[in-house]
Amino acid sequence: MTHILIIEDEENIRTGLKDLLEAEHYQVSAAEDGRTGLSLALNSTADLVILDIMLPHVDGYEILKAMRDANLDTPVILLSAKTQELDKVLGFRLGADDYVTKPFSSAELLMRVKARLKNQSQETVESFHCGELMLDMVASKLCVGDKEIRATIKEKEILSYLIQHAGKAVTRQQILQEVWGSNASSVTSRTVDTHILTLRKKIEPDPKKPTFIVSVHNVGYRFEKTDS
Repeated sequence: MTHILIIEDEENIRTGLKDLLEAEHYQVSAAEDGRTGLSLALNSTADLVILDIMLPHVDGYEILKAMRDANLDTPVILLSAKTQELDKVLGFRLGADDYVTKPFSSAELLMRVKARLKNQSQETVESFHCGELMLDMVASKLCVGDKEIRATIKEKEILSYLIQHAGKAVTRQQILQEVWGSNASSVTSRTVDTHILTLRKKIEPDPKKPTFIVSVHNVGYRFEKTDS
């Protein structure tokens, strides 16, 4: 059963969220202060955390930072009455997956929870070999033959996504949503094109005539498995 952890000091919101999620058949744990929430976040097996920012003892930003410092990639949805853009930017910089401003509707939050869990459950490429090409997402390593290629995290994530859908055309918007997630609205499809161009220069025998990442006219890109 999917386990969701709620860290929220306002009792009516905490109780309402717990009832809402349990009605959807999720297993729910809850904490009413930051200190308890931090301990649960670092030691539980939650599949998703709903985290308020303004908490007693330890605030949500500190909890989020501690989770990411501990290499926990559990999806986190921040809740906050703060509406300033800088507050949202800080949350995303610390590793939040989504940001919901209070007051919010139950339907909206439930939609965001399901979207985060769907993304988390999608199959990911951990290790992939194709001819001279090797991608290891666990070790964050990309190689062509015996040569390790210096690539950014985003480049590896894009390549991983394309490999997951090998043989199928994917749109630039799909890549944006998958790789940039909640931040997709802050970048454009040209960003995808730029990353693809850079990837081709790093992994293709002839970047001008790509054999791994091919363009699909009026659609986007497709990864082709090949031993050539």
